[in-house]
Formats: sequence, C-alpha cells, structure tokens
Amino acid sequence: MTKALVTGATRAPGRPIATMLAKEGWDVRALGRDRIALVEMHGEHKIVPLAMDLTDRAYVCAIAEGLAIDSGFQPHIIERQEDGYGT
Repeated sequence: MTKALVTGATRAPGRPIATMLAKEGWDVRALGRDRIALVEMHGEHKIVPLAMDLTDRAYVCAIAEGLAIDSGFQPHIIERQEDGYGT
C-alpha cells in the first residue's frame, strides 16, 4: 500500500489532498491543528490523525522519527508547485 504524510491536512489544500489519497487506497497520515477535523477525517476515510502545531519543531521531529522507526513509514513527498503538485 502506498503511504502519504499530508501536512496542513485540516484545511485547504491539505484536506482535499488527504481525502483524495485515502479514497484511492493510500495509507494516509494527516497532520493538522484542528483535532475535530482530524477525527472527522478518520471516521470518514480511516485517515490516521496526527494533531500538532508544525511550529513546534522538536515535537514534529519526534513524530517523524517515530513514524520512520516504529512502523517503517516512508511516505511519498508531494510538493505544492505554482502550476500544481508534483513528487
């Protein structure tokens, strides 16, 4: 199964990206600050919620290390570009 880590997943454009990937069968981890939105996404699409503020660099690093070490989670990188999205 293809895996993705989507940041800013509780707002646009992150939420529609996370939802689209989940609908296509991806194993999605969603990072965002809005815990209610993350719970909704989990209930609707089985997206794994990770509530956090990305400005807390130490916490983000700890979560990223945990994803890589504990579960072998190696997501594809999708970057927002001016003309759309690319890997």
